[in-house]
Amino acid sequence: MRKCKIGLWGQLGGKNPADGQAIKTIYVLNKIKDRYGLKNVKHVNTNQWKKRPLRVLLKTINLFFRSNVIIIMPANNGLRVISKLYNFLLLFKKAKIVYFVIGGFLPKFVDENPRYKKIFRKYEMLFVETKNMKSSLIERGISNVSLIPNFKIIKRINPELLKTFEQGSTIKLCTFSRVTASKGIIEAIDAVVSMNDDKNPRYFLDIYGMIDIEFESEFNKKIAPYSSFVKYKGIAPFNEATQILSDYFALLFPTYYHGEGFAGCLIDAFYSGLPIVATDWLYNSEIVKDGYNGYLCTPRSAKSIRDCIIKLESNLPHYMIIKMNNYNESFKYDADIALKPLFETIENGSINRKKGQGA
Repeated sequence: MRKCKIGLWGQLGGKNPADGQAIKTIYVLNKIKDRYGLKNVKHVNTNQWKKRPLRVLLKTINLFFRSNVIIIMPANNGLRVISKLYNFLLLFKKAKIVYFVIGGFLPKFVDENPRYKKIFRKYEMLFVETKNMKSSLIERGISNVSLIPNFKIIKRINPELLKTFEQGSTIKLCTFSRVTASKGIIEAIDAVVSMNDDKNPRYFLDIYGMIDIEFESEFNKKIAPYSSFVKYKGIAPFNEATQILSDYFALLFPTYYHGEGFAGCLIDAFYSGLPIVATDWLYNSEIVKDGYNGYLCTPRSAKSIRDCIIKLESNLPHYMIIKMNNYNESFKYDADIALKPLFETIENGSINRKKGQGA
């Protein structure tokens, strides 16, 4: 391919990135640097942009004019800004814009903001995380959509080291997401509390992740009475996920977050050979097959979470099959495989697709 200048615009976090958006953006940036060379890749980190709005704006404009291909990776709020700005700048310079969608909010966003469809149709490609999300956008008149599932660049567990459990043994569970109400943290705690004898708890819950400021007080009050078996473990380094998760019985992911897409913690579980209990919410059922790599529970229901944990524990031979299924599932989400459509779009797509331009 001819050499091209590639720009990436997104939130890469600070010194120790912890949220899924930042981690995924870092992965994409590192992979395109590896493939196309450091000299050919520039980026703008929008982390804490409110502290330096003018500087970020000038860098954003500079990135556009210095790049042939621009990859944008905004969350909901950033999308409004970057899409309008770059749509205006396309009047002055041709560029290939690739929108790497993070999360599952876009179909609803399009419903609420239909005028953005005209902008999105000008893009070279929109990459989404799930098949259902792709279908939803096509139904809404956006056809330049392709699938790139979430992915990870982490160490995969040695299958010979998959942890076994005996009937009646201690059960360690965990959550591995943002710590906020809409991630089902309260329901996860209630499920574990309901399973324990106060004097001799057998079920333990460790909670990892960044605590949302608005939720911090409620969260601390919630876990305080159960400190013997419910603990907040802080923010896990994203490159140590496999090592941490492999020690647990199951990952609890009882989310009902409105913007949920393909959560990175599910891939962490796959790489760790860890069964998953996840809510049947938005796109989860496309990733977590009930009875194959975990169980699906009802959103906002501690009882349903409890029932799924009991299912896992009541059939330990099948539990070990699920662990191996998840280990095998992890190979689908290697970065080099997942990102092939992005590389093909960068290298082979035409600048400013005629199809849909000005539609």
